[in-house]
Amino acid sequence: MSPTADAAQKPIHLWVLHHGLWGHPDHLTLLAKTILDKASQTGESVQVLNIAVNSGTWTYAGVDGCGAKTVRIVTERLADASKPRISHISFAGYSLGGLILRYAIGVLYAHGVFANPSQPASSSSAVSNELGFSPVIAHKFVTFASPHLGTYNPSSANSGLYFRLASFLLARPGAQMLHQDRTGLDNRKMINVLADPALPFFQGLALFEERILYGNIINDNMVGHRTSTLLSLSPQKSLEKQYVYTLPAINPDTYPSIVLLKSPTDPSISAASTSLAVAEPKPTVGEIIARGAWSVCFVAALTLQRWYWIGLQMYDGWTQNWRKTPVSSNGPTGLLKLLSPSNEPSDWLKSWPSNSNETSRVVSLDLVQENDGDAYAFEQLNRLTWQRLHVRSKERRAHASIVGRINGNEDVVRHFGDTFLGAEKHRV
Repeated sequence: MSPTADAAQKPIHLWVLHHGLWGHPDHLTLLAKTILDKASQTGESVQVLNIAVNSGTWTYAGVDGCGAKTVRIVTERLADASKPRISHISFAGYSLGGLILRYAIGVLYAHGVFANPSQPASSSSAVSNELGFSPVIAHKFVTFASPHLGTYNPSSANSGLYFRLASFLLARPGAQMLHQDRTGLDNRKMINVLADPALPFFQGLALFEERILYGNIINDNMVGHRTSTLLSLSPQKSLEKQYVYTLPAINPDTYPSIVLLKSPTDPSISAASTSLAVAEPKPTVGEIIARGAWSVCFVAALTLQRWYWIGLQMYDGWTQNWRKTPVSSNGPTGLLKLLSPSNEPSDWLKSWPSNSNETSRVVSLDLVQENDGDAYAFEQLNRLTWQRLHVRSKERRAHASIVGRINGNEDVVRHFGDTFLGAEKHRV
């Protein structure tokens, strides 16, 4: 048997990983290692594609700009006939990477990359001929501390000045996360576009066999619990540290950071048990000064990085180049057409056929365009089934520790590996 024929008999489960804002593939080293180690233990054929084209300042291209580049990398691998065929595909995103992957999933779905169980075989065959590879099964979608509803918080400022300034400093993704953006699709916000059941982003996400959310309950100053888990806790005391510290871990010895949610009115959360909560010491004058100095340096660094980004766009017409999202000649012809050069990465959505029998646009377009916060996205995304894992981190930098960027919560990724990875009987 030839090597090519032998490889064709060993289909691969492809894992696509994406880091967060200003991130780097190294941030997901622990996650990638866990996936590969588990595969070596179970005998599953796995490849990890840790996206690197959007590293550092390149994430300023936004959810759509970075998502389109991710599509290029993924489709080139899927179409590479010299390597083993991909039968299943899973996505794991950290922070902003979760939304970037949701955009990429929508583009892939719109072009028939995913096998749709509801479609007849003849339809899948036609798509296969156009792309040059057979549709793949959408297996798992998992995110760690991703702001699926954005990071807009009206209580964090008394006026729109804060949001306009933050949107400028954080460029395109900052505007998208703070609900200050308007896409090329009916002038709607990216957060709402991604959650619209009549669009391919929601429909592609709905095809996945499992959707998993890991979110920090406390100590994450970047992404709150509600936006990362699509869950509203009531009463608000559920998020106060004196209650969170008393929540039981699902396995205190193996996964001490993963907890079971209980209401503060639960009998097990009594006045006596709250005494177990860790008292937070008041900051000293020195600590207050140090935090202020750090904040000034942080804003200065953001400002410099923002002007660096502006300089890149001004250099040699680079503005148009990043929006065009060039696709290698090795990519499928169909996607070359789908991501053809345009002034707006989401322009192709305007021709998306809304023929999915989806009649869920109960919120009028006018209301969606207004400052409705995250209500629309929250309602629509919760029409899907999610597995939610709640992380209690005692690290102040919980946003970094949830994926092992810093020490402190390595059991979170270990829980993911032990619970959701293994010798699964994939359909081929």
